[in-house]
Amino acid sequence: METGVQYNWTLAVYCDPTRPASAVAVRGTLERIRLDSQLSSALSQANDPQTKAVLYAEAGIWHEALTELGEWYRVEPSAAGLWVDLLTQGQLADLADKLLVSCCQTELD
Repeated sequence: METGVQYNWTLAVYCDPTRPASAVAVRGTLERIRLDSQLSSALSQANDPQTKAVLYAEAGIWHEALTELGEWYRVEPSAAGLWVDLLTQGQLADLADKLLVSCCQTELD
């Protein structure tokens, strides 16, 4: 991915191959950015996922903010309040009670 270029994406789930119109789809846009030196320095000095998540969120880099805090929350349930706060800031509060699973695993594993 090139820095500064916006990319559109779509994810569609087809649960019934006989009814393709019943697919559930989501769409979004993402853009790869270059970290400025100040943020890069602050991230390298951060010693915990909470601080990194806050730095990313303040910079509007939501994927990394959610990843940092989500991974921490999965192993440290006491981070629940921070997780809910971050989701609320990103207008995703309705996801706060959903189960978080490790990357590339399902609930059936």
